[in-house]
Amino acid sequence: MLLPVVEKVLNRHVPDPAEASAGRIVLIDGTLVPTWDRASEGTSMFSGKHRDTGFNLQVAATLVGDLLAVSAGSPAHHATSPGHWPNRGSAEVTVHDGPSQTVDVDFIAPRHLAGGGDPAWITVPLHHACGWSHGHDPLMPRVILSSPDQKALLRLEPDPDGQWCTLQHAPTEDRPAWYASFGARTPVEIIAGFTDALTDPTTDRDKTHDPLAPLLAAGWSPSYNLHRFVSPIGTVRVDVHETTGTWWIGAVLDDARPPVWQARFGEHTPKHLIAAFTTALTDPHPAARAGTVLSLTTRNPDLVTHTRQEVPAQQVASALEDRVRQLAARHAAPAAPTAVPRRPPAGPGRTH
Repeated sequence: MLLPVVEKVLNRHVPDPAEASAGRIVLIDGTLVPTWDRASEGTSMFSGKHRDTGFNLQVAATLVGDLLAVSAGSPAHHATSPGHWPNRGSAEVTVHDGPSQTVDVDFIAPRHLAGGGDPAWITVPLHHACGWSHGHDPLMPRVILSSPDQKALLRLEPDPDGQWCTLQHAPTEDRPAWYASFGARTPVEIIAGFTDALTDPTTDRDKTHDPLAPLLAAGWSPSYNLHRFVSPIGTVRVDVHETTGTWWIGAVLDDARPPVWQARFGEHTPKHLIAAFTTALTDPHPAARAGTVLSLTTRNPDLVTHTRQEVPAQQVASALEDRVRQLAARHAAPAAPTAVPRRPPAGPGRTH
């Protein structure tokens, strides 16, 4: 009798998952809720993994344990489709049923205000296409990847308000140790410009690269002095320290608030990598996000625009796989040239 009353009272305190997860790292995991062994349900309530009967719940929570959402129960031997769960800092993904399933995708411009996106866009290609190995510590919610030569180490730490992604590189014969770090809301497409250039075996590292060239080509202009550049709408600032040569690149909404995100590059960070980052930063193409409008840092139409489109679900699902395939092709060994068969020497009865 009391259950409907309790439900009515508690419903007023249930957070909206999209708003509650905005700008935060969300962990999603499942659990088996044990039940009686009901013969009428056959084997649908039996979990082979847990060797027990029950139903499956998927739970979304923050790193500090704040509960954001709980899925509806499903039979123990079925898994709740991850396509219906919010990605980091976004609302639920909407899937439209029909002869050809489609997904609602928001295209956000400028891309530097689109939010962080899915870190897998960076980590999965590094591992599967570029041979980076990963360590696994089940007690720590972080990702650590190391390059094949063990000279570069990428860390993803659960710090939504700090530099959550840090890359450190050991010294080499021609360069001292260097680093790069990126805030949690730095769009993964822009970070990927940096990591893709780092792992590109065809990059000409002896060529002179100017990280400011992409900014000037995109209409950016100096502000205050020659060591600060500002985007045309004023939401990105690039500072180069005159003495040390370190770089700070940050997205800002106004001077009264901290940066939305910040990228930092040490004085010895290779210029061609910083140039790859500024090239990705100024790319005019919008960033694609699944249901992120509510979690954008600003929805001011003077600063950011979004266009929602229905995109084939298969296209969304295969995007990361296609990216991995393209990056892996860079490391494929070139085919050996086909040997030209030699003409047999002339002998008795043979003519040329």
